[in-house]
Amino acid sequence: MIPSSPEGILKLLISGGEPQARQLYGIIYDDFKDCECYGHSNRCSYIDYLNIVTCVSCKHNTRGQNCQHCRLGYFRNNSAELDDEGVCIG
Repeated sequence: MIPSSPEGILKLLISGGEPQARQLYGIIYDDFKDCECYGHSNRCSYIDYLNIVTCVSCKHNTRGQNCQHCRLGYFRNNSAELDDEGVCIG
């Protein structure tokens, strides 16, 4: 169900006066401590209806819930660790 008010559409969760997360249609954006993106993203989201934390905006040609896969057209560099910027090559 889509919220009918602007406050319902974009809800700012406040704790101690500091914004911690934004919620939009059941997705909460935050810096989760249990989010592992292997250094390819510094932002994660919690998808409430799936009950998962996923990386947002993976960099270095990576994709996936933990930025652990290569984008289409890129391939895994087997000589690089998963947290290496050159893990996916074109």
